[in-house]
Amino acid sequence: MDERIDRWMETITNTLFYSIIFFCVPYFMYVVWKYL
Repeated sequence: MDERIDRWMETITNTLFYSIIFFCVPYFMYVVWKYL
């Protein structure tokens, strides 16, 4: 049970991490492009 929860949390953390990267990188590039 604990091992399952641990893997589940790891999966959620990875998903959040990649979704944050996926949304932040284009936004950051847009801001940089706008202010250059």
